[in-house]
Amino acid sequence: MRGGRQEAVEGELAAVRSRITALGLSDRFTVPGALSTAEVRDITAAGAGRAVTPGPAAVAEAVLTLLDPATNTAASTAARELAAKSFSMDAVLDTLLGIYEGIGR
Repeated sequence: MRGGRQEAVEGELAAVRSRITALGLSDRFTVPGALSTAEVRDITAAGAGRAVTPGPAAVAEAVLTLLDPATNTAASTAARELAAKSFSMDAVLDTLLGIYEGIGR
């Protein structure tokens, strides 16, 4: 994204984050902004999050879905498992080792 469109998206993200904070829901929602296709695929495949089309209606629908305790618990559990798998010390070291091995070739 370039120029005015990127600024508009960043402004919308700031407004959504501000509203989440104002509602006291910061501990339940993360709004990361733009993600790569691979990141979205990994997160949604793990059941650890939802890809939401920008816009108030889509965000509201996703929030209402996650307010269901069973759905929220399942998504939270999947997110914790994904984080443990992707960001554990072993996972980070494996990634770094792969990078260093690639440099040496």
